[in-house]
Amino acid sequence: SPEVDSARSVLSERILKIDPESAFAWASAVHDEAARSTLQRTLVARWRERDPDGVDAHLRAAGLPAEQLNALLAVPPERDPYAHGSSPVHATRTGGAQSARKR
Repeated sequence: SPEVDSARSVLSERILKIDPESAFAWASAVHDEAARSTLQRTLVARWRERDPDGVDAHLRAAGLPAEQLNALLAVPPERDPYAHGSSPVHATRTGGAQSARKR
């Protein structure tokens, strides 16, 4: 259901810093294919910013189809815009990430 997918998405983004492997597993459980793909790419980009070797090793061991694996291995690093304690859900409810960072 969309509600369960939303919960999985929020959980995966929240635990990325402390347990990136579990975060990726939760993201992989999102049923909506487009949402799952977007979330996985986002998590991989943020994980790669902190631990490029770790994310690549995890992806290679994850048993992903070759096309998906190659696409994720090609994702460049990205800074986590919520690294200061905010979350995407909080930012959305309070008027965007910019508003959330000012707090």
